[in-house]
Amino acid sequence: MIYLDYAATTPVDKEVQETYFSLVSSLFGNPDSIHSVGVDAARLVDTARDAILNLLKLKKYDVIFTSGASESNNLAIKGVALKYMSKGKHIITTNVEHASVMNTCKQLEEYFGFDVTYLPVNKDGVITCEQVANALRDDTILVSVMAVNNEIGTINPINEISKLLRDKHIYFHVDFVQACGKLPVDYTVADLGTLSAHKIHGLKGSGLLYKGTNIDLVPVIAGGSQENGLRGGTNNAPTNIVFAKTLRKALESQSKSYEQIKKLNDKMRIAFSSNPKIVINNPAEASPYILNFRTKLGSEVMMNALQAAGFLVSARSTCASNYNDASHVLLAIGLTEKEANSSIRVSLQNDVTEKEIDSFINAVNEIVAKYCK
Repeated sequence: MIYLDYAATTPVDKEVQETYFSLVSSLFGNPDSIHSVGVDAARLVDTARDAILNLLKLKKYDVIFTSGASESNNLAIKGVALKYMSKGKHIITTNVEHASVMNTCKQLEEYFGFDVTYLPVNKDGVITCEQVANALRDDTILVSVMAVNNEIGTINPINEISKLLRDKHIYFHVDFVQACGKLPVDYTVADLGTLSAHKIHGLKGSGLLYKGTNIDLVPVIAGGSQENGLRGGTNNAPTNIVFAKTLRKALESQSKSYEQIKKLNDKMRIAFSSNPKIVINNPAEASPYILNFRTKLGSEVMMNALQAAGFLVSARSTCASNYNDASHVLLAIGLTEKEANSSIRVSLQNDVTEKEIDSFINAVNEIVAKYCK
């Protein structure tokens, strides 16, 4: 089987895996214990934090280790909202965010009386800085915008939005999950940033939120004093330590990987654009790591046909794949429900070869020729 669903998850890098297994065997101490075994674990966790901040070129920021990007997004948004609600209860986001952002905002609306503005994206799947500016109010306390969309790969103008919000005392949260290790990013544009390890050949159940040292948060997981009091529960030292290696390797290979992936994406775009029975949903300016297209076949039918031919793809975000509703992202860019339910997401990593993409293109064309009369 040829795996083409890397936006959902990635295989663990062998060096990361080996380091993790070594740590699991040798580093069992609780980092919050004050004896030597705990102190040794705490020292390595702190070293990993510092390494991550250096890799991201962040100064005056803190790293909070979490169970993944969904928890990080919850902590960023709920943490800011509940801490600063006396200053205002208005939040701005977009209508194509990951479920962990969308549903967090809906909870704040339903249970805490917040007012959330969901900015509509254009047909290319992006918002403009002007939209954010027009949505700002005196009671706005947070703007949360993903850097790269996880279904169609579109890239938001986070640098411009950051400049707009500077000196306005409005916090800016960015979900960097589909950008990290793939695109050149200035991580300092965000007051709070979300990363996930398993999207960059790291461990599942491993994420982080970084935040400015001047930002206070209300913890989502109440407990002890772990993670500076922001996340109760025993620190998963081996997992958190290897995040630093995962991130380093992803950033080191980023430039080379991008060129390879861009070549593969261009090849698919050229091939599918020449087939009148295939329509590409995302623009050429999107991240090359994601290609979204549709045919007259239902998504599930096409996925099954491709799997029978030896290819694994997805129809939408994995976090919503068990639902029958059409993708909110594809509907937001103007597709009909039928078109959205006939779409396929192909997502790439540098493990994919040109030969495999050639085979994939042939398989798609053959399936379309056979079933799309």
